[in-house]
Amino acid sequence: MPEPDSNTKRYFASMCGAWVGAYRFEVTDFTALRKAVPRRLDRWRVWAMHLAGRATMHTTVSWTPEGDVRHTTRVSSFGLPGMLSTELFRLNDDGRTFAVSMCQRFPPLFRRRTFTEGRGEVTDPLLGADYHLPWLGGEIDQRARITSEGVELTQSCDWFRASVVLRSVRGQ
Repeated sequence: MPEPDSNTKRYFASMCGAWVGAYRFEVTDFTALRKAVPRRLDRWRVWAMHLAGRATMHTTVSWTPEGDVRHTTRVSSFGLPGMLSTELFRLNDDGRTFAVSMCQRFPPLFRRRTFTEGRGEVTDPLLGADYHLPWLGGEIDQRARITSEGVELTQSCDWFRASVVLRSVRGQ
């Protein structure tokens, strides 16, 4: 792991490890969803997440040998995966912003991969970061805040909102 000599490095160093939490997802505007998400299958996936309401999010954060940050996410309901994602965070030289390359896969076969690019900024290395991530034709605003409970993550866009408190999984 690189020496934590910038806000981005200090923030991601504090995130290294495995995390898990109860993910809550709610569609807030079905008309906006229909307009924003053109593929019927993708809308069905979103509807299924909305009906489930709660899921489990497992995530890991680690450093690559090149000094980038690797992040994996698995969201599952009733033991069945609903989304798999791998992200690579490239830390910018300014010490506070970063770029994100993402590969997301969805059921039923997880063969179709969606590649996207996002961005973010560390608001405070001890408190959290703000992310702007493309998802299903729109952009999610995601906020991560470090609290005494864990990492509070909120996501929102024109048609949904979601939240999770991630807690560190010891020994992984």
